[in-house]
Amino acid sequence: MEVVKDLNALVYLRVSTEEQAGKGYSIPAQRMEGMNRAVELGCSPEDIYIFSDEGVSGAVLERPQLMAALDMLKKKYYNIGFFICYDSSRLSRNAAHQLIIIDEIKKSGAKLIFIRNNYQDNAEGRFQLTVMAAVDEYERARLRLRTEMGKIAKAAQNKLTHNPGIYGYNFNPKTDTLNVNEEHAQNLKLIFEMAAEEHKGPAEIAEILNATEIPSPRMKQWSRVTVRRIISNSSYLGTLYIRRYDTKDYHLNKFKKKNEKVKIREKPRSEWVPVQIPKIIDKEIWEKAQKTLKESKHIRKKGGKTNFLLTPLLRCGICGRIINGKSIVKEESAYRYYICTGKYKDMKESKCDAMLIRAENIEKAVWDYISEDIYFFMRNELDLSKTIKKYVSDKEDDIKNIFIKKEKANDERERIMIMYQKGYISEDEMDDRLKINLEKIMKFNAEAVQRSKEDLSFLEKLENDWRENRVFNIIEETISRLDIEDRRLVIDLLISEITVANNAILIKRRL
Repeated sequence: MEVVKDLNALVYLRVSTEEQAGKGYSIPAQRMEGMNRAVELGCSPEDIYIFSDEGVSGAVLERPQLMAALDMLKKKYYNIGFFICYDSSRLSRNAAHQLIIIDEIKKSGAKLIFIRNNYQDNAEGRFQLTVMAAVDEYERARLRLRTEMGKIAKAAQNKLTHNPGIYGYNFNPKTDTLNVNEEHAQNLKLIFEMAAEEHKGPAEIAEILNATEIPSPRMKQWSRVTVRRIISNSSYLGTLYIRRYDTKDYHLNKFKKKNEKVKIREKPRSEWVPVQIPKIIDKEIWEKAQKTLKESKHIRKKGGKTNFLLTPLLRCGICGRIINGKSIVKEESAYRYYICTGKYKDMKESKCDAMLIRAENIEKAVWDYISEDIYFFMRNELDLSKTIKKYVSDKEDDIKNIFIKKEKANDERERIMIMYQKGYISEDEMDDRLKINLEKIMKFNAEAVQRSKEDLSFLEKLENDWRENRVFNIIEETISRLDIEDRRLVIDLLISEITVANNAILIKRRL
């Protein structure tokens, strides 16, 4: 074994939860073998740097610790001579990603060493890694299929693979079934009765629930959004649908750039898998509640209460009670105030000393705060799909040509193998031709990677230019024109609670 003095080693470790349990790729085991190999290569323990990504999929390129390791390689004063990894699947499970990482390691001058693979940095070695990565990707696809089939098999027995977290039920992990939570079920029946029989909308129901101090699912304030979500949930009729949403790779979003994040999408109804659970709400009541839900935007509560934007989010910072909106008439003019319920005359306990709050003042302050957040969020998340599609369309032919050349090279490789098998060429001639062919394939791969980098650079510039566009003035103007119902919906989505103590306002956000 080659031993090189005065060089440091970098050991990269990675494991995902299922691999640690099923294959023994534990972090301590990888660390021990990596340290041992570094010592065999002549490095002292104090000259070994450890980078570890735990619970991160190998399908993700920009893993935090991997990026940190590659950054250290670029800094020559660390004098990294060896980049040690347990095997190629720890480095990446994606062939293109492997080649990118290997190129970065090679540029730094460090030598890549796999403990479980005999890797040589040449055309044959890279081809071998590409094949192994393809096998890894196949294994991942097969595992996903097995998981999906397992879920479907469990559903056929009316069993669940995890706790769906539905208000009104308790999950039994021993039987993988849902049982009715009787206390929550009574609250559910009350909610549906108010919607179906009394034609109350979500905002009014939330206000009543808060006033009666019925705890919400998260033991906080009830909001319009929470009530609406409960009323629209068909699971209470006795059927829960699994595999309803496509969540593939959604859990990897925290490791991805904004433009690479995936969204949860609803699958076609034909792909949903039903699981029978205990029924809490009768179908007739549920359907009546849906009708009220559709009409709720147009329902106006009596007494002008719908004119209050922040009900039922307000809490008193002095006594902790709920703050409600109330119109006070003085000399034939109506004035809107938010008043702590602790100030009411019929309070048996000690009354609250909180001041009355002018509704216009606090509503403006909260909406200014929210609208500024919305504006900057939309600046960052604005969909540039039309412009991007045009650019991609213009470049599509170039990309196609690269892949056509690569396919031809792959076909050529097969022809070379057939010629050897039929005795038309010798083994040495076959090896020579395969080497030339592999170089072509690697060249096409490099072209594709380079084109991707150029495209990414262009799109980043496009986004920067777009930020200066007048479209943001239009967004700002649109936000300012939202009516009270739309503003209330936005506030319910973004804010869970607002605490007020005289002139101080504390806003607790959901995100």
